Amino acid sequence: MNTLRGIFVAAAMLAAATLLVACGGAAVPVATQPAGSILLTANLSTFAPTSVSAAADQAFTIWFDNKEVVAHNVRVTDAAGTTVGPVLEVFTGPAARPLDVPPLAAGTYSLLCDVHPEMRAELIAAN
Repeated sequence: MNTLRGIFVAAAMLAAATLLVACGGAAVPVATQPAGSILLTANLSTFAPTSVSAAADQAFTIWFDNKEVVAHNVRVTDAAGTTVGPVLEVFTGPAARPLDVPPLAAGTYSLLCDVHPEMRAELIAAN
């Protein structure tokens, strides 16, 4: 009986380990939003809020909180559709990551998700 129980426990532990590896390992805790950063979340394949503001001509950080177990990222584009600054890598949540945005001239920009083109938000850089 003890041998059978030992085999069952070993099989259960192997199954759990296999699931962790298949799912990308243990869950990583969400980091804390940096002070002064702009919060942008993804939930139900939608950005929230749909409009954010930043000071023109000053670098800033977007704190992207992906609340879903779905892959998302953030790209900033100008009115012509040209990417401005670095693009945040695609990642699944729940997790959060910073996107450091270089100084932008005053104007309206788009925040896009490369994985889900329907996900859009507006970024207004103002003096």
